[in-house]
Amino acid sequence: MTNTSKRMARKKADAHSLARRLAQLAVEKKAEDILILDLRGLSSACDFFVICSAPSEQQVKAIADHMEAELHPTPDRPWHVEGRAQRRWVLVDCVDVVAHVFHKETREYYMLERLWADAPREEIKDEPARKRQAPEPEAQSLAPQVETRGHAGTQGHAETQGHAETQGPAGMRSARSSSAKSTAPATRTAKKTTKKTAKATAKKSSGKSAKKTGTRSRKPPEDRA
Repeated sequence: MTNTSKRMARKKADAHSLARRLAQLAVEKKAEDILILDLRGLSSACDFFVICSAPSEQQVKAIADHMEAELHPTPDRPWHVEGRAQRRWVLVDCVDVVAHVFHKETREYYMLERLWADAPREEIKDEPARKRQAPEPEAQSLAPQVETRGHAGTQGHAETQGHAETQGPAGMRSARSSSAKSTAPATRTAKKTTKKTAKATAKKSSGKSAKKTGTRSRKPPEDRA
């Protein structure tokens, strides 16, 4: 490989890194629908397009200003910025990479990515932002518990399955059977005690009645007369 080809390969790698850098700067300012178009072999004007959009003119300006401010201290600082006053389509020209910051309506009108439909494209998404917006593990673990309280015995929730023995129908049946077994001896004991008490009461009552009958039959003869 000659020195010229090495320089060309390094230039292409640097241009792609710069395109990724511009896309990341757009992400930091909440740009939408970020695309990187690879124009190598399709255009001699530049190697990459970075296309993004924003729903307001203020945000369009903020994205373009952020790109220029972050790249200005570096060797990749923008060579030219155009359209900042109108805030509908701001072009940040870094020679090998050109960033197009559109207002959402202006992008839909010009459809620049459709004009370069043959160019390989790379979609850039705000993965870190999605991770920050995701609920915390503690909040996720509380949801099945709340669902379990409202729907005891249902299936499909990890918490419900963990407490199926106590909250599900099978758990209720096992609890009833175990409580019935535990109370059965006590019930039998209570019945035996009741029977013994009833017999003792019957004996006492019969003995009292017999004593009363005998006393009446042994009255003195003179009283009978």
